[in-house]
Amino acid sequence: MTLDMSEVVQMIAAFGGGQPPELTEGMDSLNAVFDIRASKIRQVNGISNVRQEIDKENLVFSLLLDFDNIDALNRGMSEFYKDESTSQTKQYVFFKETKGNLERTEVNRVLDALNFAMNSEQVGQEFNPATLLGDMFYEQQISFERNIKSFSNNAYVQGDGSNWGEKDLRWKKYLFKSSDENKTIDVQVKMN
Repeated sequence: MTLDMSEVVQMIAAFGGGQPPELTEGMDSLNAVFDIRASKIRQVNGISNVRQEIDKENLVFSLLLDFDNIDALNRGMSEFYKDESTSQTKQYVFFKETKGNLERTEVNRVLDALNFAMNSEQVGQEFNPATLLGDMFYEQQISFERNIKSFSNNAYVQGDGSNWGEKDLRWKKYLFKSSDENKTIDVQVKMN
């Protein structure tokens, strides 16, 4: 799970400035959130080797983990995307496995949270987030140990070895572009 805000750094550089103190404080808060999530995920049965990769200069935060099986992965991701307003972690099914093939379901907690935030009463009706965040996107990469035979969603792109690994699929959705409005995250992947 990676949060990549490197384009914010590029935007700030384009305006000729360094990171404002508010951004540094926000990144420290984000780092603390990732620390808390990592410690909770470490407690999930079937999850191991939880590690954080943080590039504060480029604003890239990653939480990587190994998992014993799909159920453990779903429990770990449910913990990562937990709604902090409740004490219980709601269990989601992000992935399913059938006969050695993988299915990424339509559950997308990141977009759910962003849509909720953008439609909240705190966002003024006169403010159009697309004006400021027009190029904002959400991207998911799924990496496999085995070779990919086929995949069902043409919004995904398979690596070719020069851009990223041939055993990786990526999906990207621009949040405020009408051309991406109907993109879905679900995919069925057949493995060799």
